[in-house]
Amino acid sequence: GNEKFLIIGNNYTDDYAPCFASGDGYYTGYYYIDNVQLFPMPTQTVYFDTAVCKGQSVTIDVSNYINEPQNAVLTYIWEDGFVGNIRTITTEGTWPIVIQNGCISDTLYVGLHFLYDCPESFIEVNAFSPNNDGINDVFHFDMENTTVNSLTIYDRWGKNIFSSFDKNPAWTGNIDGKKAPIGMYEYVVEFTSNISEKQEIKTGTITLIR
Repeated sequence: GNEKFLIIGNNYTDDYAPCFASGDGYYTGYYYIDNVQLFPMPTQTVYFDTAVCKGQSVTIDVSNYINEPQNAVLTYIWEDGFVGNIRTITTEGTWPIVIQNGCISDTLYVGLHFLYDCPESFIEVNAFSPNNDGINDVFHFDMENTTVNSLTIYDRWGKNIFSSFDKNPAWTGNIDGKKAPIGMYEYVVEFTSNISEKQEIKTGTITLIR
């Protein structure tokens, strides 16, 4: 439970102390206790370790790895000051978390390790059809273990009609909220290899059809 103290003793004066009857009269009664022992509750030290391709992340709910009563109110304090049981980890290393339930503290160690031999791919498409049929409706890149940093689209006269610095951006085929004309467009994409962290720039053309 949540008990923190145990007081042993008699808080009554002799006039009000418990009494018992014995043959020739009544006597004040006391219990003499000499075998009280205090045992610390066992603490848990749990280790969670996983490996992912470099550049990927892991979202973990550390409450799934701690054995506590359902009615326990727990506090999760990470080594870097983050408070909470759910967190997305993107940095390689070991993350200690102190878990407190009001009586004792448990410790959980979360380890994230990167794999450096994961395959990389960056697939470019040359046409798309934004007609809302659910098939190839947006212009984007199929990637594995690579990250797009920026995408710029130019029309045939070299005018910038779309720019995005989102991760894994996509062009819907619109210009200022209106449908772009059918035809060929040029793109410039900047991406990074998650394994080598090398940045590259590719240019190419994309055909918009409807």
